[in-house]
Parts: sequence; C-alpha cells; structure tokens
Amino acid sequence: FAPDILCLNEIRCKDHEINIYLNISNYNLFFKTRDNSSGGGVAILIKETIKCTEVQFDAVRTHSLEAI
Repeated sequence: FAPDILCLNEIRCKDHEINIYLNISNYNLFFKTRDNSSGGGVAILIKETIKCTEVQFDAVRTHSLEAI
C-alpha cells in the first residue's frame, strides 16, 4: 500500500528533527511545526510523481493557525 498523499497531524517534531522521522523515499514533504510548544504540527507527504509546489503564505504565521 503506497498512498498518493499522506496528511499527518500532531507530528510533535521540531524543525531540525523532521527529516529524521519523516524522510520517506519517493515523497515530497511539506510541514509546519509548532515553535512554542512540544506538541502539534502538521505534515503532508505527496508522491514525487504528483506535481506540487510549496506556496509561502506569511499571514498564517501571525495567527495561531497551523496550515500548509
């Protein structure tokens, strides 16, 4: 079983740990960690065969909203 897209919540990783735990071959990784807490965070893994692009949306960072 190899899903095209994986959506994860409560990943509980810091930025420097993300590639240790979510380095999955053949997938592109997009994530948002929670800087001021030990919990939370979201990630999306998308198969490399699917065209995708990360879009920066800085307004999200000014609110208590986790979004990718």
